[in-house]
Amino acid sequence: MENSNLIRLSLSKDHNPNYLCTLVKIETLRKHPNADRLQLAEVFGTDVIVDSSTKIGDVMLHFPIECCISEVFLLSHMLYREKILCEKLGVETVEKSGFFEEKGRVKATKLRGLVSNGFLMPVSSLEKTFGKDVAALEINTRFDTVEDNLLLWKYEKPVGRMRSGTQRQRKKNISELFIEGQWRFHYDTEKYENNFEEINDFLPRAESIVISQKLHGTSICLGNILVKKSKYKFLNWLYKIFTKSDSEYRDVWSSRTVIKTPLYKTNRQKYYEDDIWDKVYEQCFAGKIPNGVSIYAEVVGYTQSGGFIQKGFDYGTQQPENGEYLPDVNYKVFVYRITETDSQGVVRELPLLDLETKLHELGLNNMQVVPILKVLSVAEITGKDAKMLIPSDRFEDDKPAENLFHWIKKDPDGLFNMEKDSRWCKHKVPEEGVVVRIDHRAWKIKCNDFLVWESKDLDS
Repeated sequence: MENSNLIRLSLSKDHNPNYLCTLVKIETLRKHPNADRLQLAEVFGTDVIVDSSTKIGDVMLHFPIECCISEVFLLSHMLYREKILCEKLGVETVEKSGFFEEKGRVKATKLRGLVSNGFLMPVSSLEKTFGKDVAALEINTRFDTVEDNLLLWKYEKPVGRMRSGTQRQRKKNISELFIEGQWRFHYDTEKYENNFEEINDFLPRAESIVISQKLHGTSICLGNILVKKSKYKFLNWLYKIFTKSDSEYRDVWSSRTVIKTPLYKTNRQKYYEDDIWDKVYEQCFAGKIPNGVSIYAEVVGYTQSGGFIQKGFDYGTQQPENGEYLPDVNYKVFVYRITETDSQGVVRELPLLDLETKLHELGLNNMQVVPILKVLSVAEITGKDAKMLIPSDRFEDDKPAENLFHWIKKDPDGLFNMEKDSRWCKHKVPEEGVVVRIDHRAWKIKCNDFLVWESKDLDS
């Protein structure tokens, strides 16, 4: 019989894998070099700043950067700033308060010169908030829901017409004319450091490792896909009788989550003043995408009205003048993924190293592939000589995923430009990080300086 006093953790239907709470056991603690009462706890290969009461062996809740924590949890532990607490509790003063603002965001901030990669709370804090036993919980459990109450979610910029409350995720609008299996938005790239165990299992069977630059712009997805000729079943039945087919290939384009093609657009939400996606399609891709091919890219630089796509990240482009808006001048398109989908919905993924050749085959000669920084064989990081390639002071036998992560973050040879100003931009902005592709899987690693910059940008 199920014990009703045991706390129940789960994943919501629309959970984001990068914004989940994780049960972690503290195995490494170091003294903060610039603060006597602070320590550095290593979680997922990165440092989280904690106070002196944290001990080795403590089981904690790890909240990632740029998640929002629920009001119920923050109030139960008096974690809001004093003014916000007083307003929420209807009192004039409180004995204890924290540092969270109204939104409950976990920000990337520097404490005495070092960045804290997340926020830690004792696992017992769940017991206090929800009144259930936490003793049976397993380490590495990931969740966003406790007892049917949403505990955390990704922070979203308040732009356009967004869904609010617990319905925080933007709806991925799919036209009723779309045929199942033909159109796919690009998946959310998960954080590398959250997936050490999975990557270690995956590596021995992999063929190659490609490390590419992560670019800070806006996503565009384009495809020439099979769609229904009509949204009415009766008309499609007639099409099938007289033309032998009730479907046809047509171009479709979108942002990461919203269809932008006028014929199939079901959402009026606008992130930018200009419709970048329509302009990029018209100038760069119209009439050039073969049947079944989908192209995924990052658009960087300026919008047509002269604003940044992402503030300060120009990537060598220049602000448009006199109404002109040109590819490679005012904006650039970097392709990072191409797939081929057959009429049955079976997808073939092209290797990143083959994308440049494919773009030339398609006549897309003005398109660029995302900058490739390093290509490794699996043997180089899993074999006995791996330590020669990865001279990390944290090197661990039989943990190639962790070793590769520490090597990239430490960047001893300056290959990845980690924690430095972007080498691609004229403006002074931090490098965002890298994407690690192992065969057809991809994970991202962001720079600490970029995380701090991103939090400040969201504040503004």
